Amino acid sequence: MSAIRLGDENLEKAVMHIEKLGSRLAEKESQYEKHTLEMKLHRDEAYISLSDKKMTQKEKEAWANTQLEVISHISILVELKKEIIDLKYKLKSAELFCDLFRTQSANLRREKKFYQELE
Repeated sequence: MSAIRLGDENLEKAVMHIEKLGSRLAEKESQYEKHTLEMKLHRDEAYISLSDKKMTQKEKEAWANTQLEVISHISILVELKKEIIDLKYKLKSAELFCDLFRTQSANLRREKKFYQELE
């Protein structure tokens, strides 16, 4: 049987890596929410500024959605979303690594117990 044998040091590094990824993910998600709210605020302000104009609601919405202050957030949101997805995959991979270690460690302990019972 070829078991993956990691020392406590490697497991500790993996757990620390998960912690760092989690912190980075939280930061990026926070930034994403901030930019989303700012974009909505700019869009709403642009929409309100048209209250005295004779336009349909659809025209006002279209005008508000195409303002520079609103559009400027789109590329930032796209980049942040990309980073969030990347961090989620990396975090899941690190968690799977730790799960694999635990499974292999449990199998190794069962194997040792089995051999001790044979003696």
